[in-house]
Amino acid sequence: MLTPPRSLQQSAFYRRYLELTMPLGALDALMLPVLHMLAQRSSESPEPLKCAGVLFAGDHAVAREHGVSAYPAEVTPQMVANIVGGGAAISCLARLRDAPLWICDVGVAHGFDEILELKSSEYISFKRENIHKKFPSEGYERGSRDITTMPALSLEAHEHCWNVGSSLVEEIIAKTECDVVFLGEMGIGNTTPASALASLVLQRSAQECVGRGTGISDAVLNLKIGVVERANQRVRNQPGWKGIQSLDDAHHALREVGGAELSALAGAAWRAAQLGRFVLLDGLIVTAALAPFAAAEKSFSPWLLATHESAEPVHAHLLREMGLKPLLKLGLRLGEGSGAALAAGLLKDSDYLLRNMATFSSAGVSSGPKGNEVENGLEPQGF
Repeated sequence: MLTPPRSLQQSAFYRRYLELTMPLGALDALMLPVLHMLAQRSSESPEPLKCAGVLFAGDHAVAREHGVSAYPAEVTPQMVANIVGGGAAISCLARLRDAPLWICDVGVAHGFDEILELKSSEYISFKRENIHKKFPSEGYERGSRDITTMPALSLEAHEHCWNVGSSLVEEIIAKTECDVVFLGEMGIGNTTPASALASLVLQRSAQECVGRGTGISDAVLNLKIGVVERANQRVRNQPGWKGIQSLDDAHHALREVGGAELSALAGAAWRAAQLGRFVLLDGLIVTAALAPFAAAEKSFSPWLLATHESAEPVHAHLLREMGLKPLLKLGLRLGEGSGAALAAGLLKDSDYLLRNMATFSSAGVSSGPKGNEVENGLEPQGF
């Protein structure tokens, strides 16, 4: 069980928040998360809110063998190179937010060494912990294995990816002293395993959980639904499977129908929560990777913040199941952690307002009924 976050009332800025020149609760959706984040600090540091991001990259055999994506699998390493080179949306957003960014190859398909011989830039760091290099004889040449016929990852490969995510986020927190970590991913075809996980968590049919991802046709959509249905039927037919009732079940579901980058994302989020850091979720893939653990351990969700509700229909259902309310509803479907980075900018704006807005007394503005509202116990209760 994880330690619950400290109450937002423990933030050094809480009393100031109640006195800012605005109606009580007028900016709760933005300010309450920041107050929660600042309350986790070990001391009353004057430093502004600090954010850092981590992305995990991986390929999937279902993309090559079943054609479930609108893009070829070769795009994964090409986009990883683009991210590290500073040309991707997430690269630009991380620079704009002054947020150090790490991207780690945990499962990019074999044969792209030249593309992935990358150097870290001033604000983007690149690492390789590829499962094919770690387990060269276990069938990871095309990334995570074909979930219609076998587990995406062996137990050892899943543990490797989980530990990579856990260790990397611990390193990031130590280096940056960040208050919050935002997560993202890069992997052609990974909405397919994400949909499979959503189907298992929500106990809904594949048809209810599969969306168009990067914009696939009706024919490919039907193909994708079939792939997810076969993958989940394989899991449901296993002896002893009764759904996700424990952390062991969550790990089992993730390694069966997930993938390398999804296991790393879950490990990173879990470790961040253990270290008392809030985690900003991006879209469907990140949410689906974490959803089995939120289902199995109720103390996990309080550490998670949904940054947006994506264009994938099942994403909204997963967020509701996890008890999370998205900050934004923009119909995004880019991935890369782009939605989380956008939200990180809003949170930094909120942090600036907390520190710099005038209070009623300092501005000489009448507070009206606000003081009575606080006295009567109408203070904000959470987010």
